[in-house]
Amino acid sequence: MSGHWAAGYIGFVTEREIFAGTGGNTFSPDRGMTRAMLATVIGRLYERSYGEIKPSDERVFTDCDYGAYYGKYIAWAAKNGIIGGSGNGRFGPDDQITREQMAALLYRFADFLGVLPSGMDTVLDYPDVGSISGYAKPPG
Repeated sequence: MSGHWAAGYIGFVTEREIFAGTGGNTFSPDRGMTRAMLATVIGRLYERSYGEIKPSDERVFTDCDYGAYYGKYIAWAAKNGIIGGSGNGRFGPDDQITREQMAALLYRFADFLGVLPSGMDTVLDYPDVGSISGYAKPPG
């Protein structure tokens, strides 16, 4: 990480065990993030303030390994409406997360925590607003 532009930020999140890296003292800052990785980060962030998320016997998605590092976080996030699948009972844990998926997940996480600002203007005025998927649009 020495000399990487994000080294200080990476140190911050790894010291708090929100991000754990990709294994064997490796962080891989220039590699993309998977859907399972982001669900794990959200779960770990939740745990820092609200306590440990316990593993669940609930298996929502057929393509997830619930014994893997991300398993309990996927089950928790699905149960709480923070994440959704990609169709046919699948989640796509190893798929690279898109910006649209990340924005939707973070919005739902903030809603779950009850920290969305009241009276928030949800009118989207971006050049590509017409290409936003239905699942990622704000309710209303």
